[in-house]
Amino acid sequence: MTAQEAADELGVSVATLYAYVSRKQIRSQRVPHTRSRQYWREDIEALKRQSVVTVGDALVPQSAITLITDEGPFYRGRSAIELAESESLETVCGILWGPESVSAFDPCAFQRPPLYDNVAKGLSNATLIEKATALLPILERANPRSYDLSPAGYCRTGAEVMRWFAAMLCGEDDPSDEPIHLRIAKGLAAPKPYRDIIRRVLVIAADNELDPTTYAVRAVANTGVSAYQIVVAGLASSVGRRLSFGRSESLAAMINEIMTDPDPKAPVLRRLREGEPVYGFGSRVYPQGDPRAVALMRWIDEVAHDDPELHRLKQAIAVAEEVTGLRADFVIPLSFVSRKLGQPQVNLLRLARIAGWIAHAMEQYHSQELVRPRTIYKGVLPRA
Repeated sequence: MTAQEAADELGVSVATLYAYVSRKQIRSQRVPHTRSRQYWREDIEALKRQSVVTVGDALVPQSAITLITDEGPFYRGRSAIELAESESLETVCGILWGPESVSAFDPCAFQRPPLYDNVAKGLSNATLIEKATALLPILERANPRSYDLSPAGYCRTGAEVMRWFAAMLCGEDDPSDEPIHLRIAKGLAAPKPYRDIIRRVLVIAADNELDPTTYAVRAVANTGVSAYQIVVAGLASSVGRRLSFGRSESLAAMINEIMTDPDPKAPVLRRLREGEPVYGFGSRVYPQGDPRAVALMRWIDEVAHDDPELHRLKQAIAVAEEVTGLRADFVIPLSFVSRKLGQPQVNLLRLARIAGWIAHAMEQYHSQELVRPRTIYKGVLPRA
């Protein structure tokens, strides 16, 4: 069935149909030689037979924030890839967070407390995640505005957390009121061709719907905590070894080998030959290929097409895609950009994702009462 036929059959919008597809409830396949897709009638009829058709669960029955499609994520109906052509992370926060964010990024007079400096000195050799996890609660406690959980309050403290995290990423002591992508470009002394790439990355990575870190954030937001604790929860969940976040060191090692090996294809082929995983190829969310990866590679090529390292990356991607049949995921070009900035790729991604975490936390806290789901017990029943 076509997208419109399938949506009509279910009595939903085409956007909702795409949500079913992204959650593996409906299978689809591309029509040869076109950009169109067809949807399996069997899956559509199975959904119709259900007493309740839902795309969520008890915690998140529905969301109006981000929709994942074959063309990439859409933030409240607007293409993230198209937004990246001209918008900043701050303006995208305005879209994700809603009208209450109008003054969220106004200049902030909040100063770091003395305890912050004392703890930061002991964390000089810690990772960014370790620093942020230790320091954000100190900032929360010292900032009386952090406990304002109204929509406007959430937006304001969300903007503060984002600026503090950007400062930590750059190894600096204080947040800045300048646009975040400029702060990052200056703080990391980004090569000129990559300064605007930073802005584009922050925009297209701002939210990825209900990925595991976002689900964890919503579970914490369900209890009613500040934006500071929301970000701590997101950061804590992002180090899980099942996630691409948690495999970032292995991916960075492969990218480094691609850049330094006499044959850039060799690191990929060596992993395949020895049965090791080749991280960064194939996406469960974008089975036809991640359009964010395609867009980011295009943008990099536009500003750095003569870069020998970019040519090496393209060769490695080509052989990996040919041998595995899987398309490069977003983390591949993101790791390349991060290498140019001298940063682990997860740091830039986590900064961007704060925008989405705050949006989902606000929606969870302000749109639902406290959720206390029950489970189906599968253990041994107690004796009477």
